[in-house]
Amino acid sequence: MLSFYVEAGAAVAWNDWYLPAHDEASRLVPEDTKRVEGQGGFGIELDHRLQEPIGFPHRIGWFLGWRLAMSPHDTNRPRSAAA
Repeated sequence: MLSFYVEAGAAVAWNDWYLPAHDEASRLVPEDTKRVEGQGGFGIELDHRLQEPIGFPHRIGWFLGWRLAMSPHDTNRPRSAAA
C-alpha cells in the first residue's frame, strides 16, 4: 500500500543549565531558556501487510519524506561561572 501524509506539530522546549560547582573548572553557561518550536512535514508511506502473520507485527511500514523544524533565533548570551 502507498499513501501520502502531511504532519504538523508545536511544542515548548525548556533548557536548564547549571553553573559548575566551586571545585569544578570554570566554563561559560548559557541562560536557561524556554522557547516555542514548530514542525511540519510531508512524504509517502509504504505499508506492507504480512500475508501470514505469526504474531506481532502484522504490518511493517516506512515513512519517507521531509520534515522542517522551526524556532525563534536565540538572543541570549552565555553567562560566566565567575559571575
